[in-house]
Amino acid sequence: MVIPLAAEHKRKVKGFIQDESATGQTVYLEPVEVFDLNNEITELGYAERREIVRILTQLTDRLRPHVPNLRRAYTFLGLIDFVRAKAKLALRTDAVLPIFVKQTLLLLSSR
Repeated sequence: MVIPLAAEHKRKVKGFIQDESATGQTVYLEPVEVFDLNNEITELGYAERREIVRILTQLTDRLRPHVPNLRRAYTFLGLIDFVRAKAKLALRTDAVLPIFVKQTLLLLSSR
């Protein structure tokens, strides 16, 4: 947390200058009173990231033995989704199932 101050007032507030504007007319000062709080917030952020990595690692370790089954389920669900999409398209277009016969109904010639 920083406070934007006119550069001429930077010595009136105790703190740490973190940055300044491109023109140098404004400084961004972190007051001494919030320095420890900012450090604590930063440390808590690091602890949160470590905990997230720990949880995701643990979850991955528990799922790893089931990868072959998960892959088969994924493939099966993809096939089911494909069949469902074809059925929905057939309903939307009033499609009919063709009837196949084992005889020549049409003869194409090359003349």
